[in-house]
Amino acid sequence: MGVSKDFKTITGISFYEQNETPGLGARIVENDFRGQFEGLALGSVENPIGIRPVTETLGQSEVHAITGATQTCIRLEVLIDEDLSAWLTTMGKREDGQ
Repeated sequence: MGVSKDFKTITGISFYEQNETPGLGARIVENDFRGQFEGLALGSVENPIGIRPVTETLGQSEVHAITGATQTCIRLEVLIDEDLSAWLTTMGKREDGQ
C-alpha cells in the first residue's frame, strides 16, 4: 500500500500473494477492486479504511467489498486497519485522528 507524503491519502494497493477462491476472494488482485483504493482518504488512526457491502453508500474512507467474498473482505479490512494504524502511529502521524 502506498500513502501520500501528507499521510492523508492512499496512492494505491497491490497484493503479491493470495490463496483465495478463484472468482471470489481472488478478485482482490483485480483492477476493479484495487482501483477503489487509489486516492482514498484515510479515516481515523484506529480505522483508516472501511470495506462495505456493495449495497451501502460509501464514506470518504470506504471502498466496496467483493460480492461473495465476505470473509476475505472482512479480514482484509482488519489487516489493513491494524497495520496501517500501527504504521501511522509509529511514524508519529495523524495522532489527532485526522
